[in-house]
Amino acid sequence: MIGKVLTDILLADPDVSGSVGNKVYPLVGEQNTKPPFLNYNIDSIVPEYTKNDWIHDASSFSVKATHTSYSGATALIYRVRNALELVKGKYSGVTVSKMKVTGITEDYDYDADTFIKIMSFRCNINGF
Repeated sequence: MIGKVLTDILLADPDVSGSVGNKVYPLVGEQNTKPPFLNYNIDSIVPEYTKNDWIHDASSFSVKATHTSYSGATALIYRVRNALELVKGKYSGVTVSKMKVTGITEDYDYDADTFIKIMSFRCNINGF
């Protein structure tokens, strides 16, 4: 569920889609995809309950920005942040609480000669 929400929000943002087109993928990009592009990973979904009922699913996810330059990866991940941080509402039929940034890491892919920035988020999914 959260993957569809992420894709819809990111592709609807003109700064993000202007940078990557429609290249937003779960886990890995399509074969032979050229940077820049985005991948998202669902890190965990944990249902939370009261004594009598389900409250929500606590969701943790990360978005990875891949680019041919360090500055390009940095700019792209902050476009992602601007698109997702503190977003709340109903998207793709899913009610989402505020998405909050929990961290950022970076990496380099020697085989692909690309720079990578990974931003982690969390939010609650309150309904389907």
